[in-house]
Amino acid sequence: MMPNAAKWMVLIGALMLAASVPGLPDSSHAGEKKKDISSIPVEELRAIEQDSDEDGRIDRIAHVDNEDNLVLLEIDSTGDGRMDTRQYYRDGQLDRIESKTADPSHMTVIDYFENGKRRRHQKKDQDGRIREAIDFDENEQPLIWERDTGDDGRINTVYHYENGRPVKSLHDTAGDGAMNTIRHYRDGELTEELRDTIGDGAFDVRITFQDGMATSREEDTDQDGEMDRFTEFDEKGTPARQVITEPGREKPVRVIFFDDQGRTLKVEADTNGDGRMDSFQYYKDGVMVNVEQDHNDDGVIDTWHHYEDGQMTRAEQDRDFNGKIDARMEYKDGHRIRAQLDTTGDGRFDTVQRFDDPDWSMVVEIYNGDGKILLERRAYQAEVMRLKEVFDPETGRPALVETYDEKGRITQTREATRDDGPLDMIWHFDENEVGVACEKDTTGDGKIDTWYDYVNGRIHRVAEDRNADGRPDLWEIYDAAGAIISRSEDINLDGTPDIEKTYETESP
Repeated sequence: MMPNAAKWMVLIGALMLAASVPGLPDSSHAGEKKKDISSIPVEELRAIEQDSDEDGRIDRIAHVDNEDNLVLLEIDSTGDGRMDTRQYYRDGQLDRIESKTADPSHMTVIDYFENGKRRRHQKKDQDGRIREAIDFDENEQPLIWERDTGDDGRINTVYHYENGRPVKSLHDTAGDGAMNTIRHYRDGELTEELRDTIGDGAFDVRITFQDGMATSREEDTDQDGEMDRFTEFDEKGTPARQVITEPGREKPVRVIFFDDQGRTLKVEADTNGDGRMDSFQYYKDGVMVNVEQDHNDDGVIDTWHHYEDGQMTRAEQDRDFNGKIDARMEYKDGHRIRAQLDTTGDGRFDTVQRFDDPDWSMVVEIYNGDGKILLERRAYQAEVMRLKEVFDPETGRPALVETYDEKGRITQTREATRDDGPLDMIWHFDENEVGVACEKDTTGDGKIDTWYDYVNGRIHRVAEDRNADGRPDLWEIYDAAGAIISRSEDINLDGTPDIEKTYETESP
């Protein structure tokens, strides 16, 4: 018969197989009333030491009771002189294994056994909080795996198994303690994922999988309980097509197509809810290049937008839906700088809008039928016309210039009263757009020589410069009926009237 000490030396090596079992939680033993074998006084045990690698240091210590039953086996698995693994035994069978991880977390790892089979594995941090726990069935296959991946002391991931394969997992991705994601598995492969993205307890995202790849995705984006966004994936798990619906509408309101890299390729949209797609966006390498639209629902495209580097550069439109482009816009750095319009429908652009003048928010130029002769120019500030110029089509010179205030009220006009002549008549208006004064060059020498003043829209005073020295030398005053009541003249041209004549008028 082998001596007891020698017997335990042999058994120590065999028992090391159990020492290598990885660590687990202790809920499976929570209700047991067995005596804690670790509480047996040390003086009641006998220690048997071993240097298994013959390096001169003890790395195995077996503790046996007075009947030579193994109670505890301590192991130095790293060779640093410290016992880091303890195997506890009960009635000759392994009861649990405790160890410390070698990484900086220094987790306590505990494996629990029943009838020689591992039933639970758990890891605890230095604060005693369970960070990982696995329960096993009678075949030592996992049943439930719980994990705390957020380092906050709360379990946020739970896997459920059948026959050693996962069938369901629950995840708390928000860190609020609620499991907001559920995954289902078949034959160990992920088949479905449900998500509650807003924390209201209802799952608003459903994703299906096959062979590890997503095949479809459904979303309830407005949280009304109905899925309204549906995404299909190709065999590589890349989005291929997405359909968007709205409550009360039978047909999709938007369909998005993707290229083989998951980038947007085309977007079709029903913008007015009639069930027909009327807007089409085209992309290259995920960047928009063209947009086509049908605004009158006749099934024919009437608007085109062109993009470069994601910014609009040009737009064209058939505004009267006759099949001809009658509006064209140009853009720079995303801002509209010029527009051309065909306002007569003859197929030729006759109006130009410019948005690049630093003094005006918009300048409108109107041309003749062939688009070569400028007829009129209008300048705007904050969408209010402030200046209007009308040109002589023969000479190209201004024939009429009108200015307006910030409210769009006319304040002044300058007009050419002679053919091919300069602007020789100037009108001034009050805030009610009523003429109050007029200046005129009656001789065509470019100098004002006659001044008219008006009251309530009627002539009140006229002054004339008859010798072209820039100063009036004749004055006439009129009554409310338009009849002259006085006339004064400066004969010696010193600026002071020398002769004054009054006229009698009949009382009204």
